[in-house]
Amino acid sequence: MVQALANTRISGHEPTPRFLEDTAAVVEGSMTYDQAIRDSAARAHDRSESEPRDLSKT
Repeated sequence: MVQALANTRISGHEPTPRFLEDTAAVVEGSMTYDQAIRDSAARAHDRSESEPRDLSKT
């Protein structure tokens, strides 16, 4: 897990605190991998809906 997060940061991406919390929960067994994926996707979907759309690209 540490290596995967390091590789992500090297690539220029910084995991959110919520992502790190979910990752820790999966490692400790209080959340399943599938639940973490669903929760992350739901947060991304909610965030994308709240961002203004650039209609000039359509």
